Amino acid sequence: AIMKYFPDPNNTDPSVAPWQRNLAWAEHFNKDLFWNWVGKVDHNFGANDRAFFRWAENERNEIGNRGNAIRSGPAQVGQLPLIRSNRAVVGDWVHIFGAGSVFNLRGGYTYFLEWSQSRDAFNFDATEFWPKSLVDQFPSKALGGIFPRIEVDDFEQLSRGTAPNRNKNWSLQPNVSLTRGAHNIRSGLDMRWTNVHNENYNNSGGRVQFNRDFTERTLNSTNVLEGNSFASFLLGAPSSGEVAVNPKPHYKWFFMAPWIQDDWRVTSNLTLNLGFRWDVNGSVKEANNMLNYAFDPTIVNPVSARVGQPVMGGIRFVGVDGAPDRPWKLDKNNYQFRFGTAYTLNDKTVLRAGYGKYFLNPTSQGNNAGFSLSTPLIASNDGGRTPTYALSNPWPDGIQKPPGSALG
Repeated sequence: AIMKYFPDPNNTDPSVAPWQRNLAWAEHFNKDLFWNWVGKVDHNFGANDRAFFRWAENERNEIGNRGNAIRSGPAQVGQLPLIRSNRAVVGDWVHIFGAGSVFNLRGGYTYFLEWSQSRDAFNFDATEFWPKSLVDQFPSKALGGIFPRIEVDDFEQLSRGTAPNRNKNWSLQPNVSLTRGAHNIRSGLDMRWTNVHNENYNNSGGRVQFNRDFTERTLNSTNVLEGNSFASFLLGAPSSGEVAVNPKPHYKWFFMAPWIQDDWRVTSNLTLNLGFRWDVNGSVKEANNMLNYAFDPTIVNPVSARVGQPVMGGIRFVGVDGAPDRPWKLDKNNYQFRFGTAYTLNDKTVLRAGYGKYFLNPTSQGNNAGFSLSTPLIASNDGGRTPTYALSNPWPDGIQKPPGSALG
């Protein structure tokens, strides 16, 4: 059933044996499809109010069959396509309260998608190869099924994984500008809500690998002339494999930064720039609490029952057994003072100096150990001497589910 997805040889290379380099795609190409548009509307409501609205959207589809020389069907390997898609929406309003007083409010939304995929591999019914009772347990059912990864050493790899990543972010910035005598004061608030959606379907439709081990004349031989990986495949004797169950987390966090700046003209020759900004970084949260909290050295590890003595220390989970619902505390000590000065010596010479403190804001998404699990293919029960010939049902005991935080 799998054999039909391997293409027939179409090439000869006189410099190597006839069974080498016998598949080629001479007209191999990559192609980028890109479109982009931006729409903007400006409107003046009167002498004191004006606003604009802008919508921008683009998408890039990079098509490149880079992984093998298969030209069609679900067994192709490559970026078919690699999608990078963006959307940005902005609204802005300016209001003049009076002489020297201006208020500005801006809000925005951005969306980003990156997804390297092979569309022809989606909606594949793997019951062509394996029992329905097994295929129904694959996480790839969420995409209608994915063609499994079949990897035969020295031969073409069939199919690939897929891992889309989506970001959705909102922002709001109210600002005010005041001119009062020798002072030009600007102040505002920078607020952002970040959402990251990670979906990893790599190996969720099954991965089966073959090498020459089970067709070698001598166990664990290092002689490259012994055995053949395709012969192992024809015998249905894989060397390894897995089905991966990966989490689909939705991370989110909040950021806020109030700031103020005063440009103070002390004298006709001296100007001071005095500023302060306070970055408040909210801790990441996962929508379904699929996060680790911390390593706790004081708890008894469950492995103690197996080794016959107490073993201390283990990973805790957010929202479980009294742990907070976030892996770290609110970061509130990012104070940033800024100072600048300009002094005019004469008509041709100005002395300037400045100092500022800045923080690079963290965007860590934490860890979620325990929420992913790989079910291995058992290739041999006697250290590689005898294969289990598992290809007809690579995971006879079913696909294991990750325990998450259920085991404490």
